[in-house]
Amino acid sequence: MQPQDAQILREGCTDYIGFSYYMSNALQANAVEGSDGMFGFPGNVPNPYVKASDWGWQIDPVGLRYSLNVVV
Repeated sequence: MQPQDAQILREGCTDYIGFSYYMSNALQANAVEGSDGMFGFPGNVPNPYVKASDWGWQIDPVGLRYSLNVVV
């Protein structure tokens, strides 16, 4: 970093923040080691309390809201 870089950083401002949230996950407590669960993760199972898209991705607006609250 050069001395003039500090001044550039002080003067800059952020007007955009990117955030990607795809879906939430649920885990099975008694997963078998080495078994393939949902998306290849052992113990990863569909959450029966939320809807899923045609692709099988869980639609979880509460999970999105929770994640946004954690980020903020």
